This record gives sequence, C-alpha cells and structure tokens, in this order.
Amino acid sequence: MTLLQDEHLIESYAEAQSLNLDPNFLDMLRSEILRRGILNLVECDN
Repeated sequence: MTLLQDEHLIESYAEAQSLNLDPNFLDMLRSEILRRGILNLVECDN
C-alpha cells in the first residue's frame, strides 16, 4: 500500500465506510492509516 498517496488512502477509507464494505477491508485500510500516522486526517472515524 505504500504506492497509494495518503489522500487517496483517506478517501478510500471514507468511501469504504459509506458503502458498508467488508469489515476486514476496513480494518486493513485503518491499519495502514495508523501505520502512516495519519489518523488525524480521517474526518469520520468509527
């Protein structure tokens, strides 16, 4: 996932949440967000 820009990762996470996608997929995205230390960029964090 390192090729995905932070902004696109955040957008993907928000879109995945709004579409109620697989919780495992959401967890994978969230884990990468946490790894990058950009959780503060997530507007609607569940």
